[in-house]
Amino acid sequence: MGRHVLEVAGSRVVIEDGRIVSISKPRTTRCPLRSGLYGIEKETVGSVRKTVEFYINKWGMFTGHRVIRTESQPISFGVSEIFASGLKQGVLDAVVSVCEGAGTVISNQPDIVEGIGAHMTGLISTNPEACIIDKLVDNGVTVLSPEDARIDQVGGVAKGIEMGYRRIGVTVTGGKPSDGPKIRRTSGKLDCAIACVHNTGMSRNAARKVASSCDLVTSCASKWAREIVAKRSIMQLGLRIPVFVLTPLGKELALARLRDFPKPIIVGAGSIPVLAETQPHPLR
Repeated sequence: MGRHVLEVAGSRVVIEDGRIVSISKPRTTRCPLRSGLYGIEKETVGSVRKTVEFYINKWGMFTGHRVIRTESQPISFGVSEIFASGLKQGVLDAVVSVCEGAGTVISNQPDIVEGIGAHMTGLISTNPEACIIDKLVDNGVTVLSPEDARIDQVGGVAKGIEMGYRRIGVTVTGGKPSDGPKIRRTSGKLDCAIACVHNTGMSRNAARKVASSCDLVTSCASKWAREIVAKRSIMQLGLRIPVFVLTPLGKELALARLRDFPKPIIVGAGSIPVLAETQPHPLR
């Protein structure tokens, strides 16, 4: 089994052979999302270890026991939830996302998009895991580069177009803000919904690029998402860690998620952002 590097609450975590081998000190001290999901009030090396071990033990992540299908929706307005709703309702016909052990993958199945993305957080690099790749392929998922499990979202969109998809959702990150414009050039006049995730610590310039090229942007613990991206938004989902909606296509996906949402919803008009008192700390 290979080596995988991810970021959780600003902590760099390295996993080898299905086991955690190193964890750095978190740079985020409190995250309301992780507090709600896992009951964590203060982020420490121990809290990060606890949640990553949960990913491994409960979801089989980084191992041959990887769960790739789920109907559960742990995050109200997570990008995997939004994209899964978009697939169900025909706003999208495929999603390009990232899975540990496989890299960039393409799927048109909502429960697989959710299964891959439900607890995926800040995957920086990954090595091929034959057991995960085989499971994905056996379930109809296209793995862009099984020989090296590279993360290449631009290439994933190009592959999706080659496969005949015309309404593609794709995740990018604030650490690679040039991916958005590249995907726009690759997709041309096709409907390509770009969602920028993992944005804690992105620079001011990155936030500008993201705001001008993406349809959806998760705010994470990003100061610049709340200041730059928010001002260009036409809609906001959530109050503690908002998702900013920047385009009509992004709005269609947001509405698809709201149609799919099982809980009561409050809708109002106003200036964006509208933020709950509890935000991630510190914003950076």
